[in-house]
Amino acid sequence: YILTCVLYYFRRQCRPFWISSVSQVPAAVGLVGETFVDVFPGLDQDAMPSPRHLGLATQIMARHRAAFGVSEDAAFRPDRFVIEDAYKGGSDHLKKARANATDHRIGAYNTLCSQELDYNRGDDFLQIGRANAEAARRILRRRLAGLTGVGFSLQLGSLFLSSLVAPLAQWLNPARSQGDLRARKGTS
Repeated sequence: YILTCVLYYFRRQCRPFWISSVSQVPAAVGLVGETFVDVFPGLDQDAMPSPRHLGLATQIMARHRAAFGVSEDAAFRPDRFVIEDAYKGGSDHLKKARANATDHRIGAYNTLCSQELDYNRGDDFLQIGRANAEAARRILRRRLAGLTGVGFSLQLGSLFLSSLVAPLAQWLNPARSQGDLRARKGTS
């Protein structure tokens, strides 16, 4: 998921975009909070969601509950972005007890989840943040930390090939239909 966001960021020509995540697992909540930018909810428990965060969360809850397996009657607390009783919509098998949810290496995320979520009821956080150059840098720094110069070059070369060369080669192939991007055969 995380590396896919970096690839998507580069394919969008480095234009920022919003991400969302629904989880009750402290490790996942912390991963989103530590990786992306301007994430709500986060560790600042006094923070309130920005109007943009609130608007995105409202739209997600109104139109995309099924994508997260959240039923229509699950309540949403907009002050903390908590989905109450989130596991009624067909994702019951994903519901975890707090003891079975993987902890994050930063204890504050574990505390946040324990204090804000009712695991017996099946609450989840809806997190909203942005993927931008800073987030891409954080992700690449973590993913490529153990690589040598050669390994790093191979990773960048692979990204370059998949992002630029492969689409160009497909476009130049006269046997492949490109719709409006190419004149029909037999026309001048």
